[in-house]
Amino acid sequence: MNRAVPTADSECSHQQSSEPGALVSMLWWDLKLQIRYGFYTVYAVMVALYVIGVLSLPASARATAVTLVILSDPVFIGFLFTGALVLFEKRDGVLDALVVSPLSSRAYLASKTLSLTLLGVLTSFVIAVSVHGLQFDIGLYLFGVVLSCMLFVLIGIVAVARFNTINAYMMAAVVYLLPTALPLLELIGITHPVLYLIPTEATLLLLGSAFGAFDPLPMWELAYAVGYLLLWIGGTAVLADRAFERHIVQGVTTGENSGSTVSVPDITQIFEGRRFGAVGSLALSDLRNWLRDPLLTYILILPFFYALLARFVIPVITAWLAPGFDLVPYYPMVFGLFFSMPSFTVGMAIGLLILEEKEENILAGLWTTPLTSRGYLAYRGISVVLISFISTVLVAPLIGLVNLSAQVVLLTAAVGSLWAICVAFIISSFAANTVEGIAVSKFVAFSLMIPLFAIAIVPEPLQFLAGTVPIYWPLKVIVDGAVGASSVTMLGYIAIGIVTHALYIGIFVRHFDPSV
Repeated sequence: MNRAVPTADSECSHQQSSEPGALVSMLWWDLKLQIRYGFYTVYAVMVALYVIGVLSLPASARATAVTLVILSDPVFIGFLFTGALVLFEKRDGVLDALVVSPLSSRAYLASKTLSLTLLGVLTSFVIAVSVHGLQFDIGLYLFGVVLSCMLFVLIGIVAVARFNTINAYMMAAVVYLLPTALPLLELIGITHPVLYLIPTEATLLLLGSAFGAFDPLPMWELAYAVGYLLLWIGGTAVLADRAFERHIVQGVTTGENSGSTVSVPDITQIFEGRRFGAVGSLALSDLRNWLRDPLLTYILILPFFYALLARFVIPVITAWLAPGFDLVPYYPMVFGLFFSMPSFTVGMAIGLLILEEKEENILAGLWTTPLTSRGYLAYRGISVVLISFISTVLVAPLIGLVNLSAQVVLLTAAVGSLWAICVAFIISSFAANTVEGIAVSKFVAFSLMIPLFAIAIVPEPLQFLAGTVPIYWPLKVIVDGAVGASSVTMLGYIAIGIVTHALYIGIFVRHFDPSV
């Protein structure tokens, strides 16, 4: 394959006479782009929080915790960010010059793979060294992280080639990644030979043995782990190359899926049914789009999946930890974590949707219609709250774990749903595009741990400083309500939560910019 990919800037020269030189230029450009988009900044904060969390655990649990943290996040960095980068570059016209640059498609894919693997290796290494020093098997660690990061970048390329929106790609991520989580059952003592067919089993063996969570690997298991990951990388690289060629390169050369021009859409089509009013017409347009896009199904189903996961897996984890750690007193906080999932999931989806509408100049057009900026923001805010509230109320009984009255569930669901608006506006305000949106959304997701961590270990009144994160207040109601706090106290928390959310929403609405 000789088609080539340009960079989006003169910094990545189009004039390199050799592919190795062009690859180096592309790799350097990718690294600078990832720094500019905040990947390293976000992960610097997340790594610090991961380290604090792991070090707060008993020493006997840290090896398992480090293995779990590295396997559940740094290893998968490439999968999440590859989709955002490729889609953004396709929409922004970067791939339009694929046929004129000296950089081949394979070199383009190699640059993405190497640059995102570097991010995964650096973040995981800082976590490992911060917890264990250098007292771990660096060789096994490098085999596990490097090979796994490369694999999931390539899987991401295979997945993203068929999508045109980041929301649709994120929806598909659940399908791709869910089976890869099954080997984690081994951490709580559930094993089965069929798990060896899943590549993350090899990753788990290498990392678990490197950090002492597992016994040293016999030679056959070491050969299996390294060889199986290499086999998957080889096969996935072939699939990634074909998928990229078929769905992206050929689409560009034939004029399909090109992102070189972005025109303002015919907004009047949205308002064909003017008898419904501007907001009603936009809602009908959204409904038609969402019925064609399985994203809605993903948004609605994912919180229920997490709720059932909590209901059946948390008791198993509790039993596994029981000899040295009692998880039951922390059930209200675990409940609060899963109870907040609908708000975050819906808010993230709407935030990324707003960014896509910015990139496609839809918002610039909407600002000149009868809908107005206030109408658009009000519509987005009300819709995200309603979806979040209904989902939250329905998942509460599925989670189980704690007994809360219907009044507490309804009140906390109502206030917690306001967090969905905050998530949507934080993502769409701090991110300039969907690539940055993915980075910001990861940080927002992790910010949920701040109030949970404060409630768990920080005494009052110092704990109330965590209330600067609005979701703290409904979580506080859940935790205190589970232990019988007075109605006056909980209503006070609810009132403060409403005010705090309103302040956040007001700030972001006031400074919202419809342009990219």
